[in-house]
Amino acid sequence: MKRGFAVLALATGLATTAATASPPKLILVVPSVVAPGHVVTVSGSAGGCPVGDTVTLISRAFAHTHDFAGLPAVLTPVRTGGKFRTTTRIPATKSPGIYGVTARRGGGNLGVQAHLRVTATPSLTVSPSVVDRGRNVTLRGSADGCSAGNTVTLISRAFVHTHDFAGLPAVLTRVRAGGTFHVVTRIPATKTPGRYGITARCGGGNLGVLAHLRVLS
Repeated sequence: MKRGFAVLALATGLATTAATASPPKLILVVPSVVAPGHVVTVSGSAGGCPVGDTVTLISRAFAHTHDFAGLPAVLTPVRTGGKFRTTTRIPATKSPGIYGVTARRGGGNLGVQAHLRVTATPSLTVSPSVVDRGRNVTLRGSADGCSAGNTVTLISRAFVHTHDFAGLPAVLTRVRAGGTFHVVTRIPATKTPGRYGITARCGGGNLGVLAHLRVLS
């Protein structure tokens, strides 16, 4: 009888422990790769933290609306089950790089970390911006979030028609480390003088950038 009671007590204790165990602590950042000026969602679990307590999310990637120990911070309340969730906008002036995101609550560190990669703002320049027909120009810029090795398609009626996109002349180049690209192309000697726009695409989408080139006779 005593043995049966001991087994029952042990089983009851294990069940109670399982029922009261705190959920694991974690942080998630979505998307984990973002351009400056865009919004990310930070969510996770603060373990057994009571509902209504404040979670302090800390990262050099954030705006300095709040701070902890001199670092930018975002505050959010704990929800049912120890969960938290908030959104924040990455500053438009934030430098490209990989940033850690940590969390604190109740005076202690949660001991977990997520990472966020901020890409360079998409850009496109042409040099020189005024050129004689038959001369070379250099195209360079940053492809928002495109991985190294992806193809950037530069589109302009000023280019030779070696490649094309939607019937327009195009120049192709590869994305380099850090999202940058760089290519040289020759303006046809027969190109009609005038002002031409240059746009760029990568990964199936438009980069939303525009440069202008003036071709002289």
